[in-house]
Amino acid sequence: MKIKRAKLRKMKKRLFASTMIFGLAIVLSSCGGDNKTTSGEVKTTTDLGKTTTETKTNLGSYTIEVYDLDGELVGNETLSTQEYPSLWEGLNAKFDVKAKDSDGSHYITSINQTVQDKSFSLMIYENDVLASSGVDGIVVDNGDKFTFKNECWNTVESGLGTMDSYEVLLDQAIYHYAKTKMKASIFQSTSCFDGIYWQSISLYYMMKNNYDSNLFNLNSYSDAYKESITNANLDDLPNATPWASEANYAKWYYAARLFDTDLTKFKEVYGTYLDNLTTYGSEYVMPFSLSIAKELGLDNKIKDEVKNPTFRASLQYGTDALAWQITGMALYNTLEDSEMNVFTSDAIHQAVNDFGADLSTSIANILFPLVAMNKNPRDFALDESNTDLIKYLFDNCYDKEEMVFETEKLGTGDYSSNQIYASLMAYKIQRDQKKAVNIFA
Repeated sequence: MKIKRAKLRKMKKRLFASTMIFGLAIVLSSCGGDNKTTSGEVKTTTDLGKTTTETKTNLGSYTIEVYDLDGELVGNETLSTQEYPSLWEGLNAKFDVKAKDSDGSHYITSINQTVQDKSFSLMIYENDVLASSGVDGIVVDNGDKFTFKNECWNTVESGLGTMDSYEVLLDQAIYHYAKTKMKASIFQSTSCFDGIYWQSISLYYMMKNNYDSNLFNLNSYSDAYKESITNANLDDLPNATPWASEANYAKWYYAARLFDTDLTKFKEVYGTYLDNLTTYGSEYVMPFSLSIAKELGLDNKIKDEVKNPTFRASLQYGTDALAWQITGMALYNTLEDSEMNVFTSDAIHQAVNDFGADLSTSIANILFPLVAMNKNPRDFALDESNTDLIKYLFDNCYDKEEMVFETEKLGTGDYSSNQIYASLMAYKIQRDQKKAVNIFA
């Protein structure tokens, strides 16, 4: 039985206001008595008819803290109880609040640009205890501490959802990366031919599938980066970098589609490239070639030997070349599960030990073909203990305290870590939206 969204919010004591707000004090009057007060005072009448004046106990200050889903403190304010006697007043005055109004009550979706994701919501803790009413129904008292935490409600543990602790951790890892390294590297990039095409691919897919627009947008791209797209010599893209490479077609294309660039000239140039393509200068180029042809409607130019190459990369240097090839082929072929048989724990560790491939990248790359084939990575076991791929990756390759993979921790290159997060985002989209996701197309 499905539980309606409104009921979920009620069960989780969300941010909806209570339908009735009780006063902090009841003012009793005697015959003809004047009960008007000055600020901070309350007049009460005893059984004997004697009127006394008391100072409100809630005069003073209270604090509001806001934590994002990765644990980052994004807001911390101390406010006057006199100036802002309700939590909503204080919150709305001192923080950047996004909220939906429902019959006069507020459902908060974001504070200071906390991540918005359908499986996470901002929970209110009043003095470290989950609040019993919504934000509109809370009257503050001196010394109160209110903590807003962006937490996953869609969990198996809560009985309300489907995500286990590894799925929650995966989402936290993705968003932490997007807020920090991904955003910074895009901001620093000055050319579409540099190393950020993995970020551009990932950003495109998160935007296309309507994930948090405050986080996944084009605002961080520099003018120099945009100019490198418009000023590129499309007739000679392989030589756009000091090291000539067919991959430059893909780098330019994945950047250009972000900004709705006119592709007429590029389509003509790329069609000529495909006419002459019978084999690849590098096995890494294959998925890019197949995917761009698919998107541009140039399928008829893809030769059979290019769709189904007789060669396969091996796991000798890690999984990327082979995994990418299978991912590219999934655009044109119905692939069997047997395509994935080569990806075993022993084979991957052998490649890592013998040739220095990075373990976290090698494992994460297996996500690309699995989600392209619409296979659930949680059903794919790397070893005889039946540890699924996601659990294996986070148990063996991820530092939960620092929120980084081993390749990031060792400083072995942003290129590898960007592949990891691209694969995780592809899986997240597949998981959330229940559809095949080919990250290259």
